[in-house]
Amino acid sequence: MTRILGAWARLPNEIRKPIRDYAAIFLGLVLAGDAIEEKDARGNAIVDDTVVLLFNAHHESIPFVLPASDERTSWVLMLDTCDPTPRRSSAVFKGGEPYTIEARSMAILCRESVHGA
Repeated sequence: MTRILGAWARLPNEIRKPIRDYAAIFLGLVLAGDAIEEKDARGNAIVDDTVVLLFNAHHESIPFVLPASDERTSWVLMLDTCDPTPRRSSAVFKGGEPYTIEARSMAILCRESVHGA
C-alpha cells in the first residue's frame, strides 16, 4: 500500500479563511511510490512513481504549492480535468511553486525522474 504523506494547500492571504471553511472544497494528496514498505516476492523493495492528486470542488480556482524534496524536484502534468481535450501534457512544474487548479476540477501530477538521483 502506498503511504499518503501529506495534504496541503497554501492560499494567498486575501482568501485565507479558517480551515473549517475549506474542509470539503479542496484536497491535495501525495502518494509516495518511494515510501512503500512492502517487499516483492524476492524480498526486494517495491518502488513506484510518486504522484500528487489535487481536487477542487470550490467555485473558484485554488493555488496549491507543489511539494519539493530538493531544488531539483519537478512535476509532470498527467491530467487536468479542466482541459477540454484530456491528454498527457509535457508541462513541467517546479517543486515549491504553485499549481493553480481550476474550479470544480482535479489534476494528477507525477514526480519527474532525475537520472542518477
